[in-house]
Amino acid sequence: MKPSLRFPLLALAGGLVCFFLRLWQLRTGFEPDTDLVIPGALAGQLLLAALAVLILVTVLSVRSLSAAPSGALFAAGLQVSKGHLAVLLAGLLLLGVSGILHLMSSALFLEDWIASLLEGFLILASVFSFLPVVRVCQKGGSLSSSLLLTPAVCSVVELVLAYRTSSVNPVLQSYYVDLLALAALTLAYYRLSAFAFRCGQLRRFTLYAVLSVVLCLASTADTLLYNGVGILGSGWSGTTFFLGSALVMLSSLSIRLSVDPGMIFPSRT
Repeated sequence: MKPSLRFPLLALAGGLVCFFLRLWQLRTGFEPDTDLVIPGALAGQLLLAALAVLILVTVLSVRSLSAAPSGALFAAGLQVSKGHLAVLLAGLLLLGVSGILHLMSSALFLEDWIASLLEGFLILASVFSFLPVVRVCQKGGSLSSSLLLTPAVCSVVELVLAYRTSSVNPVLQSYYVDLLALAALTLAYYRLSAFAFRCGQLRRFTLYAVLSVVLCLASTADTLLYNGVGILGSGWSGTTFFLGSALVMLSSLSIRLSVDPGMIFPSRT
């Protein structure tokens, strides 16, 4: 199976498994009255085991990719399939909705409206920074743009804001998946931006991209079910953010693995 298909399928399948395990944990792994963790809950243990297995499988699988620094983000003349472009546009649309919902929350002066305002602008800035990528996907050509640094910088700020909000909660199991998702997104965006400067490393980007998709899909369970305000907002604002981020990174991974098949080698070990 081609890497451009194998790794996205691994990320999607792993993300769906972790999503349902996280749903199960949120339904059965916490005390209804206190939100404290039930010791030895099977769902939480299975989720950690699934994440560990996925990390191990991904680390071993990326060894089949080239370890040498790769070229530009898009090779000249690359024709991106309509399916990849549709997934990318769907992800950006969901992120745009999330950014608008955060701005609306701040306009209504809800709790912690300053953080919501900042998060809304950061998410929308990330969306606009991907517009040159969409243009290249539609018309072909090459891309070398420092704009791709924007999502990485925004993700760092979002991670800091999320930690500031969630660190007061003594129950780490209630929000650790969301924090891991933001950390993986930050690393994946950073590794993706390196290709714009012709110094990207395919192995590292693939590793972080797969993990970010898995964790973002798992984090949608938190925004759908968790009783309380999630670290990126409860309800639709958080759900659209994590789902949109997963789709954007899934399409970016597929497109990047399709850029230069000559840079992909079978494992020599």
